[in-house]
Amino acid sequence: PLRPSKFDIETFPFLKEAIRSNYRLNPKLVAKLVFNQMPTHPGVEDGRSYRQLLETDLEKKPIPNFSIAKNYLCSRLVYERAPIEGASVLEMDDPKAKSEMQALFKELINYGKD
Repeated sequence: PLRPSKFDIETFPFLKEAIRSNYRLNPKLVAKLVFNQMPTHPGVEDGRSYRQLLETDLEKKPIPNFSIAKNYLCSRLVYERAPIEGASVLEMDDPKAKSEMQALFKELINYGKD
């Protein structure tokens, strides 16, 4: 996971190099970058702009079997509260968080099947 913040984005070159190195050791490696804690406020463009920046970077210098997940998780209190209550997000009363998590699960489980 990667947060849409300047500090996390600065680690992207190191993440890519780690994936390249591991791909050489394991050519069957498949990696997905998941954006986590995306802003929920419609006026905050940081998440979308950082995502576009990384997508453009990967288009210029692609890495085999590495891509950015289409689905992402937003910044929601339920992600902090669920483990305190000993529950998963899917057991909590937050339809938006449930929908995000289910969409991400579906994407990851079905990766490569299309």
